[in-house]
Amino acid sequence: MPSTNLYEVLSIPGDADVAAIQKAFKELSLKMHPDKANKSTIPPRGETETEREAREGRNHERFVKIVEARDILTDPIKRREYDEQQRNIKEDSTSEATRHSEPRNHNEHRTDSERRTYSVHRTYGEHGTYSVHMTYSKHWTHSEPSKTNEDSEPKEKKVPWPYQVLKRLEPLDTDLNRTLGVFRSLASRSRQRSPWSNEDYDRLEAKFADVISINTRMIERIKRTGQNIENHDWEERASYEAAVEKAGSYIPYARDLIFELDSALNGHDVSKSRESLYDTVGTAFYVFPS
Repeated sequence: MPSTNLYEVLSIPGDADVAAIQKAFKELSLKMHPDKANKSTIPPRGETETEREAREGRNHERFVKIVEARDILTDPIKRREYDEQQRNIKEDSTSEATRHSEPRNHNEHRTDSERRTYSVHRTYGEHGTYSVHMTYSKHWTHSEPSKTNEDSEPKEKKVPWPYQVLKRLEPLDTDLNRTLGVFRSLASRSRQRSPWSNEDYDRLEAKFADVISINTRMIERIKRTGQNIENHDWEERASYEAAVEKAGSYIPYARDLIFELDSALNGHDVSKSRESLYDTVGTAFYVFPS
């Protein structure tokens, strides 16, 4: 979970509901999408290539933060975990400040994480050498000994199984094809005001095709690399972990895109021109990184 205050990122109160979160996200995403921000933040005095890359990098980071904030705060489970994490950080910082400002009383109540006592066991060898084994029980003490070998050993990274990732990716493929079908239907039934609108239609069809292609390739890669994961093939596992990480970054963007497309398509009246449809659908694609 991120350490950034996600409510401040979206400029919303801590008790904001999902509708308020979606509204704040939409307003910020339209304003801070890199395609727009990179143009609106160009300094009038000009800039070097290095300065331009740094500015565009900052714009991208800001946009990623608001997408991350929206994805976490609209998911009940992730939001509860995030809120609990923030409360723990606040409580830890408060208790740490109190610990340094007041003298320790050995008889006062302590949390489980603080109430620890350590015992040392020495095993002597043939030549007077010995090894030390440290264990602890949950009682508070002033000193914090160094970590044991067990604590210092790296833990194996937990990676979701292929079916868990596919369970999130495959519905996106269905929804993307569904929105494409609705778009085609509305375009064919709306009035054509200008011959130039055919170019706009082709451009949006290409955008739909690109996103659907990305989703399809991710599904195929998860299936391919996940087949041998139970055989402890470490090279295959590395490829699978990379595919899962990429899918994890892609899924929030795809969900946001589908949400915006549904809003644009549901709000279109076929008595209006095709150009108005193309404008709203084109705007929806701003939430998806090009």
